[in-house]
Amino acid sequence: MKYTISQQRLLGLVKKMINTVEPNFNDEGARTATYSNGDDTYIDYYDKDRKTFRDGRYKLFARYFVWTKELQLNKDLFITLDDFFGEDMTMIIDWFNEEFNQDAENITF
Repeated sequence: MKYTISQQRLLGLVKKMINTVEPNFNDEGARTATYSNGDDTYIDYYDKDRKTFRDGRYKLFARYFVWTKELQLNKDLFITLDDFFGEDMTMIIDWFNEEFNQDAENITF
């Protein structure tokens, strides 16, 4: 038997999965900081509530490179999502674009 799942339901599944793994990785819970090195501009998405390093830095969820439209996820998060969704991570990109109003086209870690 063949089943068809709508894109909205898949996005909901991605949202629930990310919320389970990283509850603050959403538009309300994540903080952003924008940086530029002259050639490239990127936005860091980090957890405002959880410091992970001894030097007091916050846990980084993702980095979005504005000019190349590349989403770079935290390695642990990427591996977890890859385990569930496989090599086709387009739903993760779609979720990110919808959640943070961005225009990512590819994804790495």
